[in-house]
Amino acid sequence: MEARYWFVAETYVNALGASVGFYAYSDGAYGMHITEDINDKNILYYTNEEAAKDFAYKNVANTNRTVHCRYLESTPINLKGEYGI
Repeated sequence: MEARYWFVAETYVNALGASVGFYAYSDGAYGMHITEDINDKNILYYTNEEAAKDFAYKNVANTNRTVHCRYLESTPINLKGEYGI
């Protein structure tokens, strides 16, 4: 059964065009990082919209972050407790 999860995207625009990245986390050298792969298993998901908005907008005056949701068939790994975040 699918469940809805929220995530935070960041848009980057320059003279050459635009790109969208998604906040992700992995243990080791990468830690918190941006991935452009919407299917990356390390994307940080949140169980509710308020938590995602808190990450995206809290203490940030101007931001290029946006909050989105999608339905997933299994629980994302960051919510399974596989990472110490």
